[in-house]
Amino acid sequence: GFTLTGMEWHTGYEQAREKAHKAFLKQLKKDAKAARQNFILYGMGKVMPEPEYDLPLNADGVRQARDLGRWLGAIPFRRVCASPLSRAMETAALVSGRPAAAIEPIDALVEIDLGAWEGLSLAEVQTRFPGEYEQRGRNLAAYRTPAGESFSEVADRACPALADLGRDTPGPLLVVAHMGVNRAMLSRLLGRPLALLLD
Repeated sequence: GFTLTGMEWHTGYEQAREKAHKAFLKQLKKDAKAARQNFILYGMGKVMPEPEYDLPLNADGVRQARDLGRWLGAIPFRRVCASPLSRAMETAALVSGRPAAAIEPIDALVEIDLGAWEGLSLAEVQTRFPGEYEQRGRNLAAYRTPAGESFSEVADRACPALADLGRDTPGPLLVVAHMGVNRAMLSRLLGRPLALLLD
């Protein structure tokens, strides 16, 4: 088997992000031997809905990736893969200490597509799409944003890609993705209902 370790970086929620980051590093330090022998899944994320434009890491993101790299630096990763979005690729490079050209982009790990909601604030979503945000909350697994995708669809595309990576990599594997993708994969792999994905 393998261990999945996830940590989200919630844009705009600095205290929660710092707390999660410190807890993640503490967990790695406590169980460094297991971390070296198993599969590491690392993710950064956002609180929906915020722009999914391909933005680079901010200064906090760079610092956190470097912090994590210090803990994971001794792990001889056989492969380092990431969502093709630049912030994921940059995180993978910083954490692994490898040049960007050595990071494998995996299209199936890109963050959830919010379609017509992309780039809108919560207030704008509620104004332009009355009742839709609430409907999504009642049916988190299956609700598909207009011209976007559902969390169930995210799990359907990301889980096979993750399984292929695990099967084809005989050794430590680092995967960097996003909050929505990681939570969808973890829920599916652990047999947890996607409806509880944000709990």
